[in-house]
Amino acid sequence: MSLRAVTAPIHTKSENRYRGLNPWAGVSETKRQRADTALVMTQLPRRATDAHSFFSVTLVRFSAGFLDDDNLRGAFKAVRDEVAKWLGVDDGDVDRVRWLYAQEPARRGEFAIRVEVQDGQPGDDVERMLRGAERATRLPCSKPAKQLELPKRRCWALLPFEQDGGEPVLTELAIAGDDPPKVVQVRVPAKVLGGAGSIRYAPGTMLALERSVGRDGDWIYLEREEPRHEQGHQGRTR
Repeated sequence: MSLRAVTAPIHTKSENRYRGLNPWAGVSETKRQRADTALVMTQLPRRATDAHSFFSVTLVRFSAGFLDDDNLRGAFKAVRDEVAKWLGVDDGDVDRVRWLYAQEPARRGEFAIRVEVQDGQPGDDVERMLRGAERATRLPCSKPAKQLELPKRRCWALLPFEQDGGEPVLTELAIAGDDPPKVVQVRVPAKVLGGAGSIRYAPGTMLALERSVGRDGDWIYLEREEPRHEQGHQGRTR
């Protein structure tokens, strides 16, 4: 049985701490934790699985204060959902995944989590520790884990004039980061492929692309939709 583990400086909080003060705070906190966890899980190698694959996942919380069992499970709800998505299983499928929870002491004011994934497949153990997590953890370590910086989110564009009706073609843009611009302009090249139906894009015109949901932690830019009351499509010909 091989182990894949990653430790990251993520602060998991008791749901009672933020839901009681502001009901909307829970929504924002859940989104943040899921996005952070999705980015962290990219640091571990993925292995081919099938319908018979079984996983044992241990979620460890590092904090100066400990939570009771119910609050510990609740604090890991968003992390658990994202780890299950990364594994490709339903988090409630007891036939394919077992969830374990643990807590370890940390320096006051420092927080971290550790995700440990065990499966029945042969292979070398892989352990990663992201920069910042070492300040919170106090676990003895037989060998130092490799220190990694979280990767900058890359940006991709689904350029309509590059689609040929088959699988979507993504083009990487020369921008990156956690907060790229919401709208970018792309010039249509001289030679383009036909888009859906009979729509064609005039070479040389500028096409507005709007930032959309992430792809494995990255950003995707899609064609900006024009208001319905506007007539025609600027920069296109039919």
